[in-house]
This record gives sequence, structure tokens and C-alpha cells, in this order.
Amino acid sequence: MKRLPIKLLSLILLSAGWLTSAGAARVAPPDSSAALTESALIRGLEADPVIRGGRLRTGANALLWLPRTVLDRSLLLIARSAYVADESGLAEHIESLLSFGGGYLGWYPVVNISSGSKTAAGATLYYDKDPLRFSLGGRYRNHEIWTATARLGATFDAAGRDCEAELTGRLRHRDDYRFYGFGSDPGSDPRNIFAAGAAHDYGVFAQRISRLDLVVDVRLSSHWILRGSSLLRRREVLDPDAAASDNLSAVFAPGLPGVGVGKQAYNEIAMIHDTRPCADRITPGTRLEIHAGLSDGFDGDPSRFSRAGIDAAHYLPVIGHDRVLVPRLILDTIDNRNDAAPVSFADYPRQRTYRGISNARLLRTDAVSLTPSLEYQWPLTYRLNAHLFWETLLVAGKIGDLESGGAPWAMGLGLDLQASTAELARLSIAGGSDGLRIIFSYGFSKRTNTRTKWQ
Repeated sequence: MKRLPIKLLSLILLSAGWLTSAGAARVAPPDSSAALTESALIRGLEADPVIRGGRLRTGANALLWLPRTVLDRSLLLIARSAYVADESGLAEHIESLLSFGGGYLGWYPVVNISSGSKTAAGATLYYDKDPLRFSLGGRYRNHEIWTATARLGATFDAAGRDCEAELTGRLRHRDDYRFYGFGSDPGSDPRNIFAAGAAHDYGVFAQRISRLDLVVDVRLSSHWILRGSSLLRRREVLDPDAAASDNLSAVFAPGLPGVGVGKQAYNEIAMIHDTRPCADRITPGTRLEIHAGLSDGFDGDPSRFSRAGIDAAHYLPVIGHDRVLVPRLILDTIDNRNDAAPVSFADYPRQRTYRGISNARLLRTDAVSLTPSLEYQWPLTYRLNAHLFWETLLVAGKIGDLESGGAPWAMGLGLDLQASTAELARLSIAGGSDGLRIIFSYGFSKRTNTRTKWQ
């Protein structure tokens, strides 16, 4: 991928930003047809020259001044970030500082900051040398919000096919989850029985999770992967320690399915088809994943349910091969297999990819969940990528009842910094039906949506 002169470009943008922030008026160059506007200098974007004149155009400029200024300032921030990442070798420096022993041993801090949820920080120690890898880490905020994780992975050959296996054990305590109720309109759904005098439209609950999961990938061909997953989990759902008017038991009447202790064994099979030449870089192609799984309760838990779903995305090249438009659709379903034991509200499909709210908020809960999205991705440098996105969230009791009217939605922009083997950091700013959300995460991540990773 050929790089533009980022340093010179960024200095030009910095100068333009300082001038406009000081109140200097923009003046169109004498020869508009031969000049580029400020936004045209930013990688991945093009704009027609600014031609001023006429009352209609002047009125339109006045009306669009605020959104245009916000967009210009946001794109300037992206351009400056590109300069810093490219000229300083930020990703390479971070990797070298956090690794030792020839790069096989190392550590990295882990932090996730999201408006609307509580922040926990920690660190992970790792060993990674083919064919084995191991990591031990955790995050901590207080005695009610903490996580401890251990992973053991290996790559190996079986019957002439490349295989990869990962065994993960996790303990997780968290007390700030929010449940809004079942259905696309929880306030009017008859399945939700709210407590008399409830002061909130959501209930806050705590989870205590102990889990062990195994994921095995078998590469069938250059574009096909067969994935098998197994999960053993004990989960307790209860009120947070502190008494409050928004606690789950104060908002919902007794008898909500899932309150208490549940123990489950879940097994899933998935087929993944990915034609992109490099999944860790912006490249054109198609990715399709289809999964089906079955969960059985054990040790006195009578629950039994099945899952099925699809995750389809097409990476359509727009300009060259490293600027792509990505329409994506994620469909997850759950089906109760034991009418005598209702499915826990915490086992319904989660929307981990939806950026409009924190993952700790169960904003919409039902048997069918659909998350359509549209995203434009482009590289700022070899390591730093930018993206603009729009997405919405639909739920219903069955596929035929899905409706877009009143569905939550979000749109925004973001940056992600890639290390040599995984994503290192991500910043997203999203606004939509549920307000403004700012997300920052740091720590190596493969950004998978496997059901065994749902919390």
C-alpha cells in the first residue's frame, strides 16, 4: 500500500485548523478548478471545490455551517492522529516496550472506557511462540467489578489440515448490568411485569460468572473454517449489594426468569467463509458465518434451548482496494426446548457489535435479534484505520415480526490502531437514539463475536 506524504499533509492541515479556529475566514482560491479544499487533503475523502456566490448558496452555507464545521474538525483530528501514528511508529514502539525475550514474552495494560458504564483496568501477561501460547490477566475496579482470565492456545496439524485450539477459564463479577425488559417496546410488552410503584424503566443487576470454554478451528481450505465451541458455565443473577430504587427486584415483579443460579453446558458448530486476503487489514472480500448450538442445564438446572444465527458482511472496494464500504447483517435467534423451564433473560441474544450503548445494558431482549450496519473503512497509515458507521438494532419474538419503527440506532466515527497480530486500541464516538457514547479500549483484541464470549 503506497503511503501519501503524511507529514507534509498533516502540517498543512494543522495550519489550516489553527487559522480557522482563530476566526480566519475561508477564501476560495482564484482558480477553484485546480485547487483542493481542506477536506480533500484527508486520505480516503474527496470534495468538490468551494464556490461561493449567490443568495441561495449563501443561505445554504449559513444553515450547514455548524454540521460542516463539526465534520471538518473531526476529520482534522483523524488526520493529526494519522501523522502521530505514522511518524512516531506508535504501534511498533508500544509492542517493543511491552515485550521481551525475543518478543515471545510480554505484558500489556487493559482498559475499556465507555460512557454509561463503569471502568475497570488491569494487565495481561502472555507467552506466544508457535505452536503454544498462554496468557494470564485480569481487570479490577472494586470488589464488585473484577475479572480474572487464563488462556491456553495451540496450533497443530490434523489429517493434513491446519488447526487452532484455545481453552479459556474466566471468573467475572460485575454489578452494573441493566435489563430493560422483553420486546421491542418493553413498556407495552405483556411479558414484562413491573413492580408496583417502580421508579425506573430498567432494573440493575449483578452477575457472578464462572466459566470454562474450548474453541477449535479447523481450516478446510483457503476460504473455509470449521469451528467447534463448548462451554461450561455457572451464572448467578442477583441484586447489587447496595439497596437502590433501580435494583432488579425493585423494578420487576418476582418470578423473572433467570434470577438466581443457572448451570449450563453449551455446544456449538459454525462454518466460516472468508474471501478476504488478510482479515487483519482493510481488504475487499466477503465474510459469512453460520452457527447452530444447543444448551443443556446440569446439576439441577432444567433449562434447555438452542441457538442459530448468521453473520454476513461484504467488503466492497470503493477507491482502490483499501477503502471499502461494508454492509453487514448479524442475526441471532434462541428457541426454548423445555416449556417447563423458561429461558433466562440473560441468555437471550446479546448485541456485542452494536456501538450505540454499553454492552452492560440489555436494551432490547427477545428471541430474535437483528443488527444491520453500514460502515466505510479507510487506512490513514499502515497501522491506523478510520471508519464511519451507521447501525440499528431490531428484536422480535420471531423473524416475521421484526420492525424498524422505533428501533434504536447509532452513527459515528472511529479509529483503530493495529499491532502486528491483533487490534491494539480503538476509539469510537457514536450518537443516536440513546444519546452520545464515547468508547476507548486498549489491549490486544481479536474482536470476535463468538457466543461463548457473551457475558
